[in-house]
Formats: sequence, structure tokens, C-alpha cells
Amino acid sequence: MAAESPESTALIHARPSAASVVVEAPETMNLLGLLLRSILERNLADPAKASRASHLRGEVAVRGGRMRVTLKFAQAGITITRGAVARPRARVEGSLAAFLGVALGKGLISAWLSGRLSAKGNLLFLLKMLPLLRSVPAA
Repeated sequence: MAAESPESTALIHARPSAASVVVEAPETMNLLGLLLRSILERNLADPAKASRASHLRGEVAVRGGRMRVTLKFAQAGITITRGAVARPRARVEGSLAAFLGVALGKGLISAWLSGRLSAKGNLLFLLKMLPLLRSVPAA
């Protein structure tokens, strides 16, 4: 068997896995996208949550304040892009403070009932995605 070159090894390890989070154009990504990346990467370190993410497919448009991002769940992993797609599977809108509260595990239902967060589209998909967006303590 031929030995692998360093270049081929680097390419193999650079491929996204089902538990990877990729930010398109990270140098121009807004704060909302960077926050979501950080939370998703921490959560996907948990094998159960990584398995949950690997079964999700579709795009979710997220608006926090004036910032917009799209989370694309695919077999290759999760991709975060700046801006919102025209026809996402689901849409979540609210203030950045409301998103931070949900990410920290505080009051999703109260934020939704009070109107600080609104959800449209496939609500079942959003419920399946919710555990991936709750903040977990740093190791």
C-alpha cells in the first residue's frame, strides 16, 4: 500500500464531517453568525447532539436585530452564510438579546409568547434544532 502524501492527508482532514460548522466568508460574517458558530461547535462536540445534527436537512433563516444569517443543515455539516435565503424551511426573528437569552438556556417559551422571538415555517424542524443552539459550558 502506498504511503499518503502530506497534501492528501491534509485534504482528508479538511473535509467537513457531519459534525462540522463552516462559516462562509468568516472575515465578513456578522456577530450573529459568529455567535451561532461558537455555540454550534461546542454543542457538536457532544456525540448525541452531533448525531441529531446529522439528521437535519434544510435551511433556516435567522434575523437578530438587523443581522441576518442562514444556517444550512446538510449531510456534509452545517454552513453559516451571511444574509437570508428567499425560501428557507423555517425562519426565526427577534432581537439579539432574545437570541442570547435562548442560547443561555433562558426562557424560549416566554420569549416567544412575549413576541421577542417569532418563528415561521416548519416549527417541528426548529424544535429538533433547538438543543443545538443552547449554550453549553466551556470545557
